[in-house]
Amino acid sequence: MRKFLILYLFSSLFFAQANNQDTITYFKNLREAKDDTEKANALIKLAKHFLTVNVNRSFAYLKDAKTISESAGYTKGSAEVSFVMGDAHFLKLNYDAAENNFTEALVMYDKLKDEIGKGEALAGLGKVAYNKNDAAAALAHYG
Repeated sequence: MRKFLILYLFSSLFFAQANNQDTITYFKNLREAKDDTEKANALIKLAKHFLTVNVNRSFAYLKDAKTISESAGYTKGSAEVSFVMGDAHFLKLNYDAAENNFTEALVMYDKLKDEIGKGEALAGLGKVAYNKNDAAAALAHYG
């Protein structure tokens, strides 16, 4: 039991340090961004990072990324914001908002002809449908 406790404490400290290093790197990337596209991408990465740490902080970073992406005409950034916003709403169990965000991302990814983005958005819609107990829609989105 003692070995397990020591291993657990060591691994917890290791992962906490790694997580802290990621956070520092993301903030450094944001600070060093040279243009609006890089700023939006850095904010999106921060938002993704904070999904598992503090989802409410994710919303703040996504709001800023959306504003920057829209003013810069950066459609890929806007699509990513919508997708990550869908994940954030999904984690907060706000399935209707998540569905709207994933649908918005799907439309933008389709315009961009981004097949991977479309697949991710469809998977997001599938997991929302599954959690809403709509098996037919879940299968349609996953299929």
